[in-house]
Amino acid sequence: FSSRRRHTRYWRDWSSDVCSSDLGIDLSGQDAGYVAAALETAREKGLLFKELVGFVGFYFAPDDALEVSAEVQAKALGVEQRRNLGVLQAAYAGLGEFGAVALEAELKRVATGLGVKAGALTQPARAACTGGLVGPSLYHLMAVLGRERVSRRFSRWTTPIEGGGQ
Repeated sequence: FSSRRRHTRYWRDWSSDVCSSDLGIDLSGQDAGYVAAALETAREKGLLFKELVGFVGFYFAPDDALEVSAEVQAKALGVEQRRNLGVLQAAYAGLGEFGAVALEAELKRVATGLGVKAGALTQPARAACTGGLVGPSLYHLMAVLGRERVSRRFSRWTTPIEGGGQ
């Protein structure tokens, strides 16, 4: 297929081996298993191939340079949300298994302990991990990122900075 035709086709119809070379993201040095797992989290979202980079690019961004817009910060990373994110970060540090099922159960347990709905933690967690408010399943994407990367991304937002910025 030509590049133009490929970019108007749905991503779910392609294998990650075919697609990874066309993403426009520097994947050098990335583990092939990590790339495949990251791309797989987007397979069933009904994305066109050309939309894939915007949906999974955060997997390949440096943890300390992930862009989070002012709008996303305002919606999901306010002072209270950052405080709750710190509680979630501490809870995740103590998890034995860092898989999607365990992450979801722990987030719900923390939310209950804080007296908030799970969404009060999922939006800040998603914003910290992806830079956005939509994306692949939060629990699956955190499992793919792994404990250390999730912790580094949470750490950028768990200590409120004077003036409200990062």
